[in-house]
Amino acid sequence: MLKQAALLIVFLHALSIRLVGQMQEAVPQPSEAGIVISDEAASNHLHLYKGIEYVSYEDQAAGYPFFESEVLEKGSLVYDGILYEQVPMLYDIVKDEVVIEHFHNYFKIRLIPEKIAAFSLLNHSFIRIEADSLPGSGISSGFYEKLFDGKVKALAKRIKITEEEIAYQQLKRRFVQKDRYYIFKEAHYLQVKGQPGVIRVFKDRKKEIKKYIRENTFTFKNNPEAAIISICRFYDTLQ
Repeated sequence: MLKQAALLIVFLHALSIRLVGQMQEAVPQPSEAGIVISDEAASNHLHLYKGIEYVSYEDQAAGYPFFESEVLEKGSLVYDGILYEQVPMLYDIVKDEVVIEHFHNYFKIRLIPEKIAAFSLLNHSFIRIEADSLPGSGISSGFYEKLFDGKVKALAKRIKITEEEIAYQQLKRRFVQKDRYYIFKEAHYLQVKGQPGVIRVFKDRKKEIKKYIRENTFTFKNNPEAAIISICRFYDTLQ
């Protein structure tokens, strides 16, 4: 009897080890899958909703302070090391804040910026850069859109400001977008303004860059992003 009981214990122990191993194999790694935020899942992931209530703008202004859409759009973000997908969100580019709606839809929340490593919205990918970790980098802390990610990198800082004007004896305000562009080269982020700035960044291959610009129809004034991306891509081929 004792021998049978001992055999049973050994069998159950082996079975438990096998089951635990199978469970561990079934658990997706953070890099493989994210948490899809549905109505059912939202209340189970309260960590994502521990932000501060988002305060809307009191003054009436034409337009809106958000990036490309004034309504909640589904995106994804890495928050405190966890990937969340299908999250309705807004990106306020006046305050540089990512905004989500509480899962009970009572109010909006602005997430803690330092906890957001990256996010994607409306087919645009953003990363957070901390200037303190890059002394002398020439860039401020905040969210930046990745335009080109090669041996050199191109980033856009999405910004909106409020402009005021008096028309018919009335003060009118409107949101105006004023983007800035940066190129990461040789461990530094360098802000570029127009064609001369891009050429200065790539002065080590100045002759080739100027020739490439001449042979292509770049309009920095009307479409600086396309020009910067194209030149960065070309410069990568020279390395």
